[in-house]
Amino acid sequence: MGPALSVAAEIGRRCGTPAILLALPILVLAATPNPVQAYGLPRPGVVCDKVQATCYTDQGPSVTQTGREYGRKAQDELLRTLSGRPPVPVFRLSGGELCDLRQRRCWDDGNQRRNPSNTITRQLFGSSAGNSNDWGDSAQSRRQCQLEQRGRTLYRGPCYLESRPEGTGIAYRVATDDGRNYTFFARGNQLVLRDATGLWPVGVRDWGDQVIFRWSDLELKAGRGRSAPDRNRDDAQKRQDLNQLLKSLFP
Repeated sequence: MGPALSVAAEIGRRCGTPAILLALPILVLAATPNPVQAYGLPRPGVVCDKVQATCYTDQGPSVTQTGREYGRKAQDELLRTLSGRPPVPVFRLSGGELCDLRQRRCWDDGNQRRNPSNTITRQLFGSSAGNSNDWGDSAQSRRQCQLEQRGRTLYRGPCYLESRPEGTGIAYRVATDDGRNYTFFARGNQLVLRDATGLWPVGVRDWGDQVIFRWSDLELKAGRGRSAPDRNRDDAQKRQDLNQLLKSLFP
């Protein structure tokens, strides 16, 4: 007779209750495992999903924080997944917790949104920013594009190029047929890109019948579809001609 049943038998003799009925709840409780928390809070402003090996900030999935917490392999995988995608407004952790970046709130019960998660909400949200991806009826030009990550081809095929006024400057977008959207903004002689992975400075280079955009460890080659400029111009001249270069590529 096991210890639980022995104790139950002694109690049963005193109380007049069958030993097996007293022992049963004891055995059930002893066999119930403690739940394991599926997320971690490694530092202020960061929540990490231990199962998916992905970290989040108040801007959504974070390539930088994922790499810091889980290493280069997880960082590269997340970058490949997010690159060219629109910002992620809602995400769900493996434990079922859901966060809405637009409402700046999280819930423990997922889509039901009845049980607020004060712990994750406090961890993530101090401020938030949004941006519009509605390009309306902008004129488009169909070209050929190739996207690479450290020499590995992620996409090769048709793409659409378009531009529109944005604030005091111009925004330029490259949309690939597999659903990636890259939006570039000219800030003086510097080009920057904003997508779900964050905000990146972008290098631009003439290359014959292509223009090459480089940021992070990614390279996007967009076909010109028209006569190529002189490759032999020095770098200073090319920087001065950034606006002309973009105008020669985008409609």
